[in-house]
Amino acid sequence: MRTIIVADIHGCHSELLALLKKLKFREDTDRLICLGDLIDRGNQVYEVFNHVRALKLDMGEHCVLIRGNHEQMLMDSVDDRFSRQLWFMKGGTETVRSFNKQS
Repeated sequence: MRTIIVADIHGCHSELLALLKKLKFREDTDRLICLGDLIDRGNQVYEVFNHVRALKLDMGEHCVLIRGNHEQMLMDSVDDRFSRQLWFMKGGTETVRSFNKQS
């Protein structure tokens, strides 16, 4: 079993797909570890979220998701106005925009 580690995808779904294709990633035999920062900055955050969520559901414990600082900023922004402003300055606007496109 190969272990593939990715980090700092930042809403770049096309690039994530291209990387996994180049690596000949196989859900049935590989382990995938995502080191966080899947959200913010890129314009395909929603697509990255859905793709990684589907991988986790399909792969179970062979897909490991680790919270990055951008995911933590999102969580912190729920209850704190200063944290919300910081998150928006660091890419949260793109995350919200990406999810709003889907509704």
